[in-house]
Amino acid sequence: MPMTKDLLADLVMPTPAPAVLLIESLYDGDLPAREVLELDFNARTKSRLRTRLASGA
Repeated sequence: MPMTKDLLADLVMPTPAPAVLLIESLYDGDLPAREVLELDFNARTKSRLRTRLASGA
């Protein structure tokens, strides 16, 4: 498949990547969640994953 401008735009992050977020345990605090991370089955089985939150961050 040839590399087109649209394909390349999907691969390049528009801003520098933020620091890595490492999730090690389930949150059990009193405040409601402020962000949502939606993952399908295949994404949940990966040990390393670059993705976006529902807010786009």
